Amino acid sequence: MKIYNKTLKKAYKLLRAGQYGKVVSTLEPKVPLFLENYQFYYILGVACLRNGDNGGADTYLKRAVQVNRKAVEPRLFLATLALRKKDTTEAVRLWLGILDIDSSCREAKKGLDKIRKISDSEAMDQFLLRSNFKPFLPKLRKPLPLWILGLVLLAALFFTVFVNREAVGSLLDRQDLPSRENLSYLFKDLKKEKLTEENPLGFIFNLSEDQILTSLKTAQTYFDDFNDNRAQSEINRILYSNASESAKQRARILEGYLKSPDMTSFTNIYEFKSVQENPYLYNKCFVRWKGRMSNLEMKDPGMAFDFLVGYETAQVLEGIVPSYTDFQVRLDSALPLEVLGQIEVLDKNRFRIKVTSLRNIVDP
Repeated sequence: MKIYNKTLKKAYKLLRAGQYGKVVSTLEPKVPLFLENYQFYYILGVACLRNGDNGGADTYLKRAVQVNRKAVEPRLFLATLALRKKDTTEAVRLWLGILDIDSSCREAKKGLDKIRKISDSEAMDQFLLRSNFKPFLPKLRKPLPLWILGLVLLAALFFTVFVNREAVGSLLDRQDLPSRENLSYLFKDLKKEKLTEENPLGFIFNLSEDQILTSLKTAQTYFDDFNDNRAQSEINRILYSNASESAKQRARILEGYLKSPDMTSFTNIYEFKSVQENPYLYNKCFVRWKGRMSNLEMKDPGMAFDFLVGYETAQVLEGIVPSYTDFQVRLDSALPLEVLGQIEVLDKNRFRIKVTSLRNIVDP
């Protein structure tokens, strides 16, 4: 991290020297002078965390992320802070977000892999109690001596002049090929683990170990094929089953990589009858249905209405589903409607739609 400001240079040296209290006392009075400075909030946030001030660390590290949306380091420290609070869900969310920014981040991968390998709540409690989170954090590196920098430059020059240029070009071209995140590490050693819970409570789907294994692998296959909607259904089969916590954690991590569709490319695969009969299997899945709206309410900032599924021709009504949006749009209530939205299960007999896109249709 290149630092040009003298005050921040001094603070960073103190941080690397472990004098966290001095960093805080040096920087906190200067907050008004560095309102939009990422390095300021990052250094101060790390110092607060190392000094035991979790509240200050949370405030300053989150501000660092606001100033620099692509920054990985403060997110790694925030994930550690979440672990200290025993909030593993938030830590996993942050690690997944980091891999979206930098898919090669070793610290985030180590964190996800560690959570994946913990099979029960007792082991999780022991892991959080030990607080050994150093492998999941970036190192505060000292600047390289000038002679090492010189060697690096010489090596780079040698590489440029003497290495086979065609091989380098081939390597660069390969990076342009479209691909999804490689999540195969999630599904290693599955056959060595016990995939069912000993005394499960409140599950919907009673699965054998072979069925759990099949669903996990099927979900991965769908994901690799960019078929996220079907992958979500297989993930639900795991999450609402008697599967072990380890198996469910793998499913949750995969779920974090799924993308939301849009009207331009999405083709509906789930009919109303199927969702109505088994809503938990389709929770968070997307549907694209036609119908009409009634009982429209404008709310801040969105809308709420009853969606009359299948009633676009005013002849057949398949069902009525409560629906809502996070935005407002002007529509002609006299015309049929097409919605794209995500299923949200309310209970075993009821669900609603979180509408992400909708439009009037003139010729249903």
